[in-house]
Amino acid sequence: MRLRFTKSGGEPGEFALGGEPVVIGRDPEADLTIADEKASRRHCVIEPADDAYRVRDLGSKNGTFVNGARVDTAPLSPGDRIRVGGLLLTFEDEKRKGERTMLREVAEEMDGGKGFGTIVRELVGEAENRRRPGVRPETGPAKPAED
Repeated sequence: MRLRFTKSGGEPGEFALGGEPVVIGRDPEADLTIADEKASRRHCVIEPADDAYRVRDLGSKNGTFVNGARVDTAPLSPGDRIRVGGLLLTFEDEKRKGERTMLREVAEEMDGGKGFGTIVRELVGEAENRRRPGVRPETGPAKPAED
């Protein structure tokens, strides 16, 4: 299990979860330290619970949110999005990323205003480009090497 997020500089970040609780917050001694003034020093903890994981708020001022809902304690499933201050973390199971996560991603795009037909066309286009050799999705057909 892991948490994925985007660091303040824009580069992707990742934190592997194990069998120990992980404290998230601004405190330099937190397991996952985040530089966000909206986060408390010890904001929340992600902890193993009954062969799964849960997030528990540690009395933070601005709250901990899972999939948009403020929580005190909540079980986590692959694809869940946890907001701590302004940081959005995605809870992932690297062995089981699939249907549930993809459905959430599609729902979020639709909530953002993208139409279902557009999403389907994008997915079909990506799949077709992967099956046709020499076609790169970003640039179109590959050009032959010049001598």
